[in-house]
Amino acid sequence: MKIIADSSFLMMCIDYGRALLTVLEEKLGDKLELVIPDVVRSELERMASLKGRRGALAIGALKMVEEAEVMDTYNRESV
Repeated sequence: MKIIADSSFLMMCIDYGRALLTVLEEKLGDKLELVIPDVVRSELERMASLKGRRGALAIGALKMVEEAEVMDTYNRESV
């Protein structure tokens, strides 16, 4: 099952441990595939340059989604 993740969810996964995804998979009964909008990736890259906890969480989230599918949202028409 593909899920679209935002920066808050990804950073929460890092903060509470990656086991959160495993818990969700168990509850939903399906393997989760993360899909990351390009704007979320850009937001995480900006936050990763911050000092402190927020920057560290963003760095962790970026590492977590290195292999994730990135969804192109910049070139889409609004709905």
